[in-house]
Amino acid sequence: GYYKPTQVGPKLEALAKAYPQLAKSFDFGKSVDGARIVGLEITSNISAPNVEKPVVVFNALHHARELMTTEIVMHIAETLLTQFSVDSEIATWLQTFRIVLVPQVNPDGHALVHKGYPWWRKNTAGNTVMYGVDLNRNYPVMWNACQGSSGVRSDDTYRGPKAASEPETQAMLNLFEKYRPVANISYHSFSEVILYPFGCEQRLNTAQNLFRSVGQEMSNAIVDDT
Repeated sequence: GYYKPTQVGPKLEALAKAYPQLAKSFDFGKSVDGARIVGLEITSNISAPNVEKPVVVFNALHHARELMTTEIVMHIAETLLTQFSVDSEIATWLQTFRIVLVPQVNPDGHALVHKGYPWWRKNTAGNTVMYGVDLNRNYPVMWNACQGSSGVRSDDTYRGPKAASEPETQAMLNLFEKYRPVANISYHSFSEVILYPFGCEQRLNTAQNLFRSVGQEMSNAIVDDT
């Protein structure tokens, strides 16, 4: 019952068509294998200039096998759009913010999982000899730092030959350059943790109290299944 990679773009387009005053879908890059990397922007009065509204991004599926994360972001999209007219809190959110949703950063890896490789984690870089890059380890900030990745191509945490070497990573960097979000949540499904900066350097975030407060509120709202 999980979304297949080829279903995500058409679903976002269908939502934008169903709610033209609130949403617009867009492509913002191509994967290693040429698949579309798609997003959905949601805000009240989507056709009006909204540059003054701060942007919040929700993204998912950096890691191919974490299928549930795509479901979460798609659910966010449907909830915001279907409840805008009946939920005053959601209406306030969309009147205040531009919300950008990216349900699958890694469409090629997603496709590989659906083809029968359920533990595949990376993208499909490598041409005829596929080795893949862990897109979550490929960003320029602190690339190859703190022993948080591997330089071995066969490793699940292979960071790539250089920072931002992958087209999927470049697409996300361009998206952030365009929208300049004030907040971003990246969904993963490996463990039940909430991570916020800085996890690599031994220094406190200048907004430590804000991150701790938001993280604690998120934690309190999650059902503990242990």
